[in-house]
Amino acid sequence: MVATRFATVASETFSKRKAASPAKKATPAKKATPAKKTSPAKKTSPKSAKASAIQTPRGWRPIYDLVVELRQDRTAVVDSMGSEAIAADAPPGDRAYQSLISLMLSSQTKDTTNLATMKKLRAHGLTPANILATSDAKLDELIHAVGFHNNKV
Repeated sequence: MVATRFATVASETFSKRKAASPAKKATPAKKATPAKKTSPAKKTSPKSAKASAIQTPRGWRPIYDLVVELRQDRTAVVDSMGSEAIAADAPPGDRAYQSLISLMLSSQTKDTTNLATMKKLRAHGLTPANILATSDAKLDELIHAVGFHNNKV
């Protein structure tokens, strides 16, 4: 039901956006004209240039509100097994390092698989010194379940 509701909101937003955009007509090619002399451009501060360049997309609010509503119960797998949750169990001195390792392993990997792999690494000894002393073959054995593990050794 949640997926259906999200798909409906997204579909409505896309339809409104498509209907609101003007149809483009084919225009005949124009002949090249000589360049005109122009006066130097007005200098603007970088902050004002950035602020004027940012525009919110049409129809973003209903989708955002739906995401906020759906995330209130915090029952997604990422909430209990994501990189942030995994690193919370680490000792304070190793938390940043273990969080980084978990984040690197999580790319193209399910959260449940990442958690199991992090548990294996912790049992092996997940400290910078210990990982540096571990052979590539052993590291590959420890992380073989994660996506693209050959590139992550």
